[in-house]
This record gives sequence, C-alpha cells and structure tokens, in this order.
Amino acid sequence: GAGPPPAETASFRPTTSEKAFRLYTDGMNLYKDLRYEKAAGVFREAVKADPGFALAELRLGMSLYLLDKRDESAPWIDSALSRPAKLPERERRIAEMVRALSERRDAEQAAGEARSFDAAYPDDQEADFWLARAKADVDGDRPGAVRILHRVLRREPDNLPAVAALSGHLAALGSSAEAVKIL
Repeated sequence: GAGPPPAETASFRPTTSEKAFRLYTDGMNLYKDLRYEKAAGVFREAVKADPGFALAELRLGMSLYLLDKRDESAPWIDSALSRPAKLPERERRIAEMVRALSERRDAEQAAGEARSFDAAYPDDQEADFWLARAKADVDGDRPGAVRILHRVLRREPDNLPAVAALSGHLAALGSSAEAVKIL
C-alpha cells in the first residue's frame, strides 16, 4: 500500500502544523482506500494549512495523476520536488518517478525511474504499484504489470490499489472472469 506517513524524526519534520499533518494523515487513509478525489481535496486542505508541506503537495499530485488529471498533477509534484529537503528520500524518489510517468515524452526515463525505485525498495508495495503503472502506461506491457501486481498481492492480499489495478489490467487483456474473481 501507500504505507504510513513518514515518521517525524529530529532531523526531519514534514510540517510544523498539527492541522496540516492531521489532514495529510486523513488524506493518506483516503488514498489507500482508492478514494483519490476525496484524498485530493483533503491534501489541498493540508497544503492550505501549510503552503510549504511538500509531502501533501506530492500526494495531491499523485492523487490527481491517478484520476487521470496529469496536467493538473504535474505542478504539485514539481512544487514538492522543488523542496527536496522537505521530502524523505523514498518520497522524493516516488515524486521523480510519478513526474517522469506524467511527462510520457521520455518513456525510457519513466520506466528507468520506476525500475530504479523498485531496486532501491524491493519489498515496497508502492514501488511495485508504480513499477506496474510504468509497465502498462509507458511500456505498454500489461502482462508485465499483471505479473508485478500478482507479486504485490502475494505479499499483501488486501492492497486495494494493487487489487483494483490488477483487475483493470486483466479486464483490458480479456480476462474478465479472472478480473471479477479478484474483486
């Protein structure tokens, strides 16, 4: 899944606003439940509460990307990336990967970012989700995306984003019965 919000440490605090962090946490719960439209609204509120909250900007951009609002997602991801000290390494790499995916002008870069992220975080469900996304969206390799998503679900059977993505890919490949069975 998307994983929990990054833990605050002495060296890294995602925001000093309790309200913004609470909204971010609420948005992450909606995001993990595939409620991207609502999550985007909550992430917008978190950014309003703290305009420098890069993690909220990133997740807002990612939610918009998953709603196929790529033009609207890019400025949020770019804004988050413009403040790398405000993003933990994992989230910075996610931002770079999603930004490369949203560009689509350089398919090799997008797929390379996804593979690099997957190599750096081999057991990370979100890394696998975005790698599958790159396989399907950039490489046009739906069977490859299906293999990756099956791997995710073997490790985490209740991963809703992976279940939904796998079902969609199976249906697009003509395996409607298997897609319905997964749901």
